[in-house]
Amino acid sequence: MARRRLAAAAGGTAVVHPIILEADTPAVRELAGGIRSAASGQSEQHRVPLLRIHKVLEEALPKMRGAPSADMQLLLKHYHHKLYLSTDSSSDYLAALALLASSGARLGSTVGDMVKRSSQVIMDSLHNASLKKSTAELSNLDGQFADKFVSEVSPQDAWTMLRSLAAIGSSPPAALFLLDRYFDREGRIAQLSRVKMVQMVEALCMLRSRGPALQAVSDQLAAQVVKITPQQRLALLRSFATVNVAPNLLYLFLGSGRRWRLKLSASNQAEMLSAFAELRFRPRGSAFFKDLILTVLRGRPGADPLRLCYDLFLLDMFDEPSLKRLETTVNSPQRDEITLEEACRVLASLGYFCYGQPSTYDTLLAEIARFEATLYQNRQCLVQLKSLEIGFRIGHSAFPISNLSPSAQQTLLRVRHAEVADLSRDAAPTGWTQDIRRIAGQVCNRTYFNITVGPFLVDFVRTSDGTPQTKLDKGGDERLQAVRQCVALEPLKGQCFYRGSDDSELTSSSKYRHLLLRGLGIEICPVSKQQWVGMTSDAEKVRYIRDIVTEGMVRLKERRKEHAKKISQIKWQKRVHARSVS
Repeated sequence: MARRRLAAAAGGTAVVHPIILEADTPAVRELAGGIRSAASGQSEQHRVPLLRIHKVLEEALPKMRGAPSADMQLLLKHYHHKLYLSTDSSSDYLAALALLASSGARLGSTVGDMVKRSSQVIMDSLHNASLKKSTAELSNLDGQFADKFVSEVSPQDAWTMLRSLAAIGSSPPAALFLLDRYFDREGRIAQLSRVKMVQMVEALCMLRSRGPALQAVSDQLAAQVVKITPQQRLALLRSFATVNVAPNLLYLFLGSGRRWRLKLSASNQAEMLSAFAELRFRPRGSAFFKDLILTVLRGRPGADPLRLCYDLFLLDMFDEPSLKRLETTVNSPQRDEITLEEACRVLASLGYFCYGQPSTYDTLLAEIARFEATLYQNRQCLVQLKSLEIGFRIGHSAFPISNLSPSAQQTLLRVRHAEVADLSRDAAPTGWTQDIRRIAGQVCNRTYFNITVGPFLVDFVRTSDGTPQTKLDKGGDERLQAVRQCVALEPLKGQCFYRGSDDSELTSSSKYRHLLLRGLGIEICPVSKQQWVGMTSDAEKVRYIRDIVTEGMVRLKERRKEHAKKISQIKWQKRVHARSVS
């Protein structure tokens, strides 16, 4: 109860009163006299409660203009003593530091021990998982306390705090805010060794932090890139891939020669290629990157075939020997157990390249069926399987769907009708996408009725009639809804392109999605952000949208004619076959 009262008295922030010339209030002098009496044995010390000292200091500290008087120093010392004896709650120590930060004059070394003790308790308490329930307390830190933390805590303590948070996987927003403020100051990171800088990057990426601290430590490492060892470079690449960040440091790695790469083993180089693939990092004209790919492909036995297949898909590079080795591994009786994520990634890769035997698909879909209870909770895996199913439906596959086993067909059928959770997350509007929607609405109302704005997942299109379907290649697909015959404007964001190249190289994931949507009757019309931002007037934007929509409608009509022609040919062949049989 004492802890709750103290935290409530602080209210998360200390109230700053107008500065008065009087150094000490009567309450300060009275309380200091009471403490001296208790120390001399004339009264009992425990009768001076912590909450009373806190309230007196809360009123007096903002009024200070000079050095603390003897009475004030006594109160601060006694406050620290009572705080240390009565509580180990981080909330109380946060309230204490916020109280000290409200002082009208710098307290200096007078409260040095208290600040050090409070910072240590806060860092220790941040490690406690129970503190996650009271993250709101930490997020209410005001600027004064943040400045106090930045000025009083040593770089070693802040680094220890960061490493500890990463070790337990706890990332309170206020803690990351303080660390970003702390390490963003010039000269702070330079006090750490290079090993600790690398470990700092690993910790920040483990906590999914992309703030100023990560940028500052990356810039500091870039200044001494020559001294970074190959293993440290691999660790940095691995860390950056987890948060999908590509600082200038990566480009310096590519331009610092190839000798350091040759000091890594074949498996480490394959891991490096995986990191580049996850970052969608495919620099044009880089000799280093080309040598890395050739080294990994020539040393295939040292790389995981399942992972290598997915890396080739992410980098949009077809290598038949690697895919053959993958099939051999999947169909081998001595293979290791394949996880749900691995199976879905491999199927997405094989579906994109239109490669593989039916037996390989059957084996992988059988593995997926074992995890079907958790499949529908895994958003990425579900989208990858939906892509495969739509590929079979529109003919973008190595063989017809009927070549699969009945159980594999049923698995894909259930995937087809499954709902992808939180579709709105992919279509979250930004400033320029909302602008595109506004202009597209003007063009729509004047010219066309079936224009929509992306971005889209492959699950954007639902089944047209909802009737039970016994086969994947039949059941209502010929009767398309209006929304399935439309022109879609898709704003192309930065993640749609490979890093290290210009804005003309779409990633394989974007190409695959566009291919599937076009197969379903949605004509994709990409909208370049660079071109859009360069337009100054609405009239210019309307003209731009009308031009690309007109081109899209022409392509859509041509595809409709081709589709109708194919349908008529199929019907004619069926009639000829029926006559020949009769």
